Amino acid sequence: MKNFTDGKVRKLNYIVHNPNTVEETAKVLLEICIQANTGKVERKLRELAEDHEGINILNEKNAEVAEGA
Repeated sequence: MKNFTDGKVRKLNYIVHNPNTVEETAKVLLEICIQANTGKVERKLRELAEDHEGINILNEKNAEVAEGA
C-alpha cells in the first residue's frame, strides 16, 4: 500500500491470536477442507460410476469401499 505523503510502499503485517490448541486447529482446518471438497469428490465418484471406470480403478488398487452409512 502506498503512503501518499512519502510515496513508499509499506508491507502489511498481520498477527492473528488463536486461543485453540494445535490439535483443535488442525481438526477445524481438516473439517473445512473436507467440507470444501465433498462436492468435488461426490461428482467425480458419480462420473466414474457412470462409466464403470471407477470400479476398475478400485479393483486395480485393491481398495476397500465402505458400504453406505
